[in-house]
Amino acid sequence: MLDDLLDACRRNDLEQVRSLVTADPKLLTRQAATGETPLLTALYHRSRETASWLGEQRWPRTVFEAAAVNDAARLREVLADDPAAADTYSADGWTPLHLAAFFGSGQASELLLSHGADHRRIARNTVANTPLHAALAAKHLTLVKHLLDAGADPRIECAGYTPLTIAESAGFEAGAELVRQAIAAGAPT
Repeated sequence: MLDDLLDACRRNDLEQVRSLVTADPKLLTRQAATGETPLLTALYHRSRETASWLGEQRWPRTVFEAAAVNDAARLREVLADDPAAADTYSADGWTPLHLAAFFGSGQASELLLSHGADHRRIARNTVANTPLHAALAAKHLTLVKHLLDAGADPRIECAGYTPLTIAESAGFEAGAELVRQAIAAGAPT
């Protein structure tokens, strides 16, 4: 059943997702061996309608899911129970801050940083980037500014890419300008 649900999430088959979750709501809490959850699968595959519907459902989200969908209330609960969760890695190599940065979750990003999340962490996967790289790749200007203000290194190279390279290659001039300003201001390296 979980494999069917994940497949429906990838295909943005909302009717199938609703049917499977209605039949077995516990599927929302299950993870594949790879660590995939239905919500993260929908987000990763840009299945907007499915991700939106799943986001409206209630279950005890993981720290990664809460960060990705800006569920500040759930994130507070998780961090109160386990402060170290702010810097953990998902089975697919992301920290909660990476997911918050990429999916534009401003409140989640602030909460994670205020709970000690390390913006210098490098993803443990083939992307091997920082949350700043992730925010730039997804063109989330507010999060780029927030991460730079928190001390994210605008010069760090990950997998051959600097934050400026990411912004420029994505045509994200506003983000590139923030990175240039941080470099010119002598941001920490």
